[in-house]
This record gives sequence, structure tokens and C-alpha cells, in this order.
Amino acid sequence: ASGTSFSIGTPTTISYTVTDKADLTASCSFTVTVVDATNPVITCPSAVSISTSTGAATGTASWIAPSVSDNSGSVTVSVTPTVTTTSGQASAVFGLGTSTVTYTARDAAGNTNTCKVSVTVKDNEVPKITCPADVTSTTASATQAATWSPATATDNADTSVAITYSKSSGSSFAVGTTTTVTATATDDAGNFATCTFTVTMQDTGKPSITCPPDISVNAPTTSPSTTVSWDAPATSDNWGVDTVTST
Repeated sequence: ASGTSFSIGTPTTISYTVTDKADLTASCSFTVTVVDATNPVITCPSAVSISTSTGAATGTASWIAPSVSDNSGSVTVSVTPTVTTTSGQASAVFGLGTSTVTYTARDAAGNTNTCKVSVTVKDNEVPKITCPADVTSTTASATQAATWSPATATDNADTSVAITYSKSSGSSFAVGTTTTVTATATDDAGNFATCTFTVTMQDTGKPSITCPPDISVNAPTTSPSTTVSWDAPATSDNWGVDTVTST
């Protein structure tokens, strides 16, 4: 009868027969088809942000698989790229940057709907840096240039880590000093690590001293001795004169 409920899908034939008082009959029929024109409902979780795995340029992200419903009750879900789903938990390995995972829900009538999960992988791992050995140089001058082998650095994601120094190899250092040099390795993500070594400049230059010329004075007629004076010796040194003594 009119007002009857019909399910989605298979057409249903409705037949009517009319009979008159002379028992003569006539009939007609029509079909009722309930068409599913409603898209499935699919809801993805919020965006996911993770760090790279230790020592790697990739990270493993996980999230709750989308919830899906449809008026027909029959829905299949596909996903790109491929992910692993176990007990409602999805996971996959992603490279640095932001990737998009797209889920598509399709019902038996071919109606579809999609949702997307944004996955961002960040590099938060600092590089590893190794400094050269401490440097000891000698000089007979007030300053001397010192050189050293470069520091080395590796990183989980950056194949060419930039290294800077608080003082460059070949810089001049004052005699008698020990200077700490800091090397800093910075990767493409801005993560950095430091190491230090020292540069010691030892003095090998002897001081110079110039005495006044020999002195000859006449003794007074009334004494066997007399006071004699002279200018102090001229001295110099690359590091500076410490003391001058006489005997």
C-alpha cells in the first residue's frame, strides 16, 4: 500500500487489479526503486606532527583511523599512500616535511566522500660534531698564526652540515696565551651542536738586552773609591720583559 517502507536497491513491483460487477478485470503495475544518492560520512583525525626517528631522516606517524558511516550500511574505505591499520590504529613512515594521507569512503551505490590527514615530520635532532685536538704552537714574535684540521660533523638528515668557528684557522694568537676555540655545527633545520679545543702560543724568543759601554773614571785624590752611575740597559722581548737584575 502507499506509504510502505522500501529498502535501497532492488526495484519492487507494485500491481493493482480492478474488478467490475460483471467480474471483468483489468490490471496495471509499476516499480518502486529507492535510489541511494547520499554520500558516506567519513571523519579524519586532526593533523599529526612528529619528530624524525633517532639517527634517521624519516619518522613513523600514527593516528586513529577515520570513522565512517552511510545510510546503506555498506562502505569500503581506501587510502593513499599505503598505511598499516591494526585495531583501528593507522601508521606509516614519512620523510621530512608535510605529507597528506587521503581516505576515500565508497558505498554500494558508488557515492564517495573523502577526508585527509596532514602529517608533518620535523628534524629536531642535533648534529654530532668532533673537534680537532688541542693546538700548541711556538713563536719568537708577539703574535703568530695557528692552523688546525677542520672539525667534522654528521647529521641524521643533512648530508652537508655547516660548521663555523669562533676563530678561523690561520688567525693570529698572542704569544703566551691559551685561547678556547668553539666550533658550531648547524643543520638545515637549525639544530646545532658545539665542541671546543684550545690554541696555546708558547714563547721561544729570548729577550734582548744592551748594556751601556764600558766606563772608566778617575778616582779622586782623597779617596780610593768613587761613585759611578750609568744608564739602565735597553731591553725588549716579544712577550714583554719580566725582570731585569744586576750583579
